Amino acid sequence: MQHAKKWKRQMTGFVKLVILLGMGCFGVVVQADMVYVANSGSNTVSVIDTSINSVMATVPVGEYPLGIVINSSGTRVYVSNYRSDSISVIDTGTNSVINTVVVGRSPYGVAINSSGTRVYVANRDSDNVSVIDTSTNTVIATVTTGTGEIFSLWGIAINPSGKYIYVTKHKQSDTSANSVSVIDTMTNSVVDTVAVGNGSEGLEVSPDGTHVYVANPYSDNISVIDTSNNKVVSTIAVGHYPKDVAISPDGIYLYVVHSIYVVDPADINVYVIDTRNNTIVATMAAGHSPSSVAINSSGTRIYTANSWSDNVSVIDTSTNSVIATVKIAAPIGEVSYPQGLAIVGSTSTPSTPNLSTLGSGKAISPIGLPTNTNASFAGGASTDGNSYQTYLTTSPSSNLTVKGRITVDPADVGKQADLLYVAGFENQTPFDGGADTAYFTMDESGNFYTVDLYTAPSVWMNQLATKPFKRNVTLQQEMVMDEVNAGQLLTKPGVNYYFMGYRLQNGTLVYTSVPIIVNMQ
Repeated sequence: MQHAKKWKRQMTGFVKLVILLGMGCFGVVVQADMVYVANSGSNTVSVIDTSINSVMATVPVGEYPLGIVINSSGTRVYVSNYRSDSISVIDTGTNSVINTVVVGRSPYGVAINSSGTRVYVANRDSDNVSVIDTSTNTVIATVTTGTGEIFSLWGIAINPSGKYIYVTKHKQSDTSANSVSVIDTMTNSVVDTVAVGNGSEGLEVSPDGTHVYVANPYSDNISVIDTSNNKVVSTIAVGHYPKDVAISPDGIYLYVVHSIYVVDPADINVYVIDTRNNTIVATMAAGHSPSSVAINSSGTRIYTANSWSDNVSVIDTSTNSVIATVKIAAPIGEVSYPQGLAIVGSTSTPSTPNLSTLGSGKAISPIGLPTNTNASFAGGASTDGNSYQTYLTTSPSSNLTVKGRITVDPADVGKQADLLYVAGFENQTPFDGGADTAYFTMDESGNFYTVDLYTAPSVWMNQLATKPFKRNVTLQQEMVMDEVNAGQLLTKPGVNYYFMGYRLQNGTLVYTSVPIIVNMQ
């Protein structure tokens, strides 16, 4: 929760290099998820702003970047440069390389512990793992995983506690000799080896650390390892050449991408597996030959790096359908060939309560969790009054309605508060929630009032006090924000941002950390 007295301090804390979705309606800067994509064909990393699904920066790195990982604070990106035998360290504040770390031969997969103190690099052609101390950006240990024969190391993942590392490997001369090496991070030594399917590559550890899921391209299946005894307990048959996997924050769904090199790009290449019974529950077609997949921290979007179509697919997990495609540009005469991708904040796993219905029973999805509170929010926008989406793309319409629901912090239930509703409108590109965005408060009569966030923050705070959406209500466990006719803000192309929250009588503010977004095209 934030207090009104912090407003000026928060306003002066803007950093122009941070991409803003808009002003978190009670004095908090809301940052969009950023997807970082390693482009092996152009030796660059693309930075995608997920609020507008567009590339907003391109960072030159080493030769043939493949793997990529981001620390939990979102400040550093680590990229494996396969042909440079190095790791590029990117500062996300400036989107520039600030250090280069020499590692083993042909680095491929990278992983980072939750504290951000160690980066682990699977060196494909030297059969070892480099351990990097991120405080000094130096290699402090090298873990050999072989037994005298040359193996290829591919994927690498770390369990939530940071105690064990899992690395996929197979012999260069025999792709049927595949295994996962289990490394103890306290001793930097291999403590177990698990036989898996053929050609093992991408892998992921479940959020609770109990299972590891391994993609086996040459046996067309997924190996499921029980980490309590390091045994394969299940094998899931999937489509041809599964390349990479990602698991939802709640651990229920596993997303598998298939890099089908010679088949029609419209073929099915994303599978959704319910980990509770290890069955396929959905399939879809993303771009041509996806090589990697990542999921955002709220579990609402997955992103696939499509190597042969030079783009990234954005998939809505509530419908398991592609809702956007982001083109990755390359220099003239070259291809971008996107390979690895990672998302700022994707390592966090916030609590996501069941928010499947709202008031009228119409389906909606969570829109993010606020800071320092046990409250949660859900909501969406609709042009037909039936299907509500947290990110809606539509044409200008006067029929737009927005609604939401607040699951109140248990400590606040029974207290008196004002419900608050704020909208922002931006009609110029780039859509970044910056100073060209007009913000409005809405009162209980449905009237909008313009607020100057940038030169008159005191007016903004006064508007919250005098123009609440609902005044002096007793907070229940769940508070429904009635359907709001927001069509009057949809008269021309642009982007709308919608926020909600409540203010207690002592001035404490509880707010959404992520807005509902309506993109008018």
